Amino acid sequence: MVRTRSTKGCWTCKLRKKKCDEVQPNCDRCTKSGIECLGYGEKPSWIVRSSNPKGKRGSISAPGVAIKKAGSGSETWSKDKDAELLLYYLEKVFPLQWQYYKGSNYWILPLLSRSKAMFHAVLSIAAVHMASAKTGIDEYLQMHHELTLKELRNTISIEKDPETNVKSLAAVVMLVSYELFRGGYENWEVHLNAGVALMSLITDEGRECGPLYNAEIARIPENQTRLFLTACIIWMDVSSCGIMGKACGMDSYLHRIVRSKSFVPMEELMGCKTEVFIQLNEVAKLHDWKRRLQAKNSLSVTQLIERGSHIQKTLGLALRETAPNDPLIDSTTKLFALAILVYLSGVISGFSPANPDIMEAVDEAISLMRRIPQNYYRGNVFPICVFGSMCDRKYYGFFLDLFIGGAMDVSFGNTAVTLKIIQRTWELRDANSDKRLISWFDAVEDLQLYALLV
Repeated sequence: MVRTRSTKGCWTCKLRKKKCDEVQPNCDRCTKSGIECLGYGEKPSWIVRSSNPKGKRGSISAPGVAIKKAGSGSETWSKDKDAELLLYYLEKVFPLQWQYYKGSNYWILPLLSRSKAMFHAVLSIAAVHMASAKTGIDEYLQMHHELTLKELRNTISIEKDPETNVKSLAAVVMLVSYELFRGGYENWEVHLNAGVALMSLITDEGRECGPLYNAEIARIPENQTRLFLTACIIWMDVSSCGIMGKACGMDSYLHRIVRSKSFVPMEELMGCKTEVFIQLNEVAKLHDWKRRLQAKNSLSVTQLIERGSHIQKTLGLALRETAPNDPLIDSTTKLFALAILVYLSGVISGFSPANPDIMEAVDEAISLMRRIPQNYYRGNVFPICVFGSMCDRKYYGFFLDLFIGGAMDVSFGNTAVTLKIIQRTWELRDANSDKRLISWFDAVEDLQLYALLV
């Protein structure tokens, strides 16, 4: 008896080349894998027939890419390989980029068919991750990254063209992620600046923020794309404050966007509630204000404390609140609140591990970290960098074990540079003869590693 393969499976299983159990409306294989089942209806418009001789396999709709190989002339890059990279991205890499995000990622696919820059950016990120696993695809990595930059230069519009700018914004977010996966300290700033400029155009500096976030609105792919990308830029831009020590690029209109609620809430994207996370920008502004007045010998300590008290009140409220229905979000929000509080205490009273407020915050944070699953630590590199840099010597072993013991995989991404910053802070503090207060900012300056810690 000859077995024939069923052709009635869902579109997701067909794309993944997996056997579908054909349960309707959503197959069990997709449900158990935590990915969106595309169902059994008409073929999605972004799936086309492959150019292979049998013509049976589906592939992702994207223009063929002509490349020059030594001695071989012009050839079209394998669509099968591109489809493999894309599925690898959706299944392996996307959940790693946004560990807390539980929504669908299939809104990406229609966008890929309309944006060459986005298409190549996604594949370059997938190739980075594959390369870290030593699967020997460095040539794909370099090729798709170069094509991303080329296509982005061709598509970024200086006019206020919302559709084009949203497509460009998606590619920019992926380019920043690419740099993060490569170590997180090169080129991210120029890409993020482009993203901030695009966000300014798309939202008219927060005056036209788009649809209000809710479950019904978010089901529409075009809305989901914009809501998600807006949250990504907020996350990346505000996170930059924690390493640059100054206001984020969106500072002049950040609060307008936050008030509009026209983005995926930060707790759904990166685990920390929005109202707590944006306090990082407020502390960075206070830090920069303090430095400028110190340079003029006109700093008022009373005014410094007064400005800081407003931020401290918001953070204190977050630490007192509890969210029993979502302990992961509750713990992550508190972890960020404590890290921002350490930063604030350093700005007001000095960056010393002996600072009572810093000591108390670090103690509480280490206790809190034990309640967060270790696979989420990668998404909390900024708080971990702050606590590791500002901890008492008795905790050195705890933080070293996080990285060396395997809880923070240092084989790719920005975890290795985070460890370098922490260790260099310790070294500078131990070697400090003039009793100058040392923080992670000093280590970053000394190492010249301006890493984006997201």
